[in-house]
Amino acid sequence: MNPHDVHSGKSSDHSARIALVTRRFWPITGTTETAVSEIACAIKRAGHEVDIFTIRWEKGWPLFFKYQGIGIHRMVRPLNGPWGGFRYLRGLTHQLRELSPDGIVVFGLGNEAWTIAKAFGHKIPFMIRIDAHTVGFNSGPTSLSARQLNALDTAQKLIFDSPSTAEQILEQHPHLREKAVIAPDPVFSESIQDQPPIKKNTARVAISDAHPVLMIEPDQPLVVTSAAMDGDEGILDLVEAWSRVLQRFPKARLWILGEGNKTRQVWELILKKQMVNSVIMPGSFDELRDVFRAADVYVHPLRSNQNCSNLKLAMAMGTCCISTISETSASIIETDENGILINPHASNEMAEAIVHTLSDESVRQRLGLKAAKSFSPEQDTETFGYFLTPFMKPTPSAVGSQSRESPSD
Repeated sequence: MNPHDVHSGKSSDHSARIALVTRRFWPITGTTETAVSEIACAIKRAGHEVDIFTIRWEKGWPLFFKYQGIGIHRMVRPLNGPWGGFRYLRGLTHQLRELSPDGIVVFGLGNEAWTIAKAFGHKIPFMIRIDAHTVGFNSGPTSLSARQLNALDTAQKLIFDSPSTAEQILEQHPHLREKAVIAPDPVFSESIQDQPPIKKNTARVAISDAHPVLMIEPDQPLVVTSAAMDGDEGILDLVEAWSRVLQRFPKARLWILGEGNKTRQVWELILKKQMVNSVIMPGSFDELRDVFRAADVYVHPLRSNQNCSNLKLAMAMGTCCISTISETSASIIETDENGILINPHASNEMAEAIVHTLSDESVRQRLGLKAAKSFSPEQDTETFGYFLTPFMKPTPSAVGSQSRESPSD
């Protein structure tokens, strides 16, 4: 199959049904859920069928609903103890058998991965998606249980979000390298191009109508971030920097989107610095595109190499971006060309970069325009292929290149 056909939806003669399995999906509260959403929508746009299997975390939530035309199947939340987990995994296996998919993508190395390996490993091709949340935020090797290793051994492909994530597992288990692929969290520009352009002020009005706490004037400087707060303390650096930004722009607003185990620590620092009137933490958003349209600057302040699709989404939306230097950001940002790179742990440098971009609209427009041009459907195609082509039946036009499916890509 031609990779362009995979992406553009010209593969109806060879359509497939793909199941995505993830413990959390809706509400979309983190980078993993965002990646699942992007992949699922891209599969659907390509003319294939896709279903998402996840957990019903609250009793009142429906067991089935549609999201962007995609079926969301919720399993009853596993109760404490082995029997609760057993019932959950048995229900997941049963529903997957009823669906009879052509391929399965499992996100993470929880019990779902081992269960699917055991039930379908030699019947239905499946792959495992492993991101920084899976291996944690340590820089050394990751210990695996016997079940996790069995799942990795059984899967056809292991898709890692970054080289550093891959090395945490491959260092101790080098025999897995032959099935490892590096594919950062995708942001498919086709989904962005399909949407009509919306001006910044229009986006601000729409957001304030839906969320009154986010009301902001057309001329107020607005900085946003939706970087992870569940293992990295980089958001604390941004809060430290914000106190210096306010000295230059006292009317500026900072929106910190998302949730995580660092949320309380971040809010306590905001209180300590008496910035509750200029910093808002509204929680998670299901759709970030309007937020990025409303923003003057997006800041990605993480200290680690954690991959974050929200940085890419902000760039693809044409938002002026400031990011700490990491494995991911250095691969997509050339400083002062399509964004600004700064050192991690450097709140003073971060403050200077924010003040610099807020002070000059021409700089923001130039960097934002070049950031948007950094993403294209052609780039999407290769990333998307990693998540789909292993499940497709070979055709005369199939691209079977093995050279670009190595961890060094």
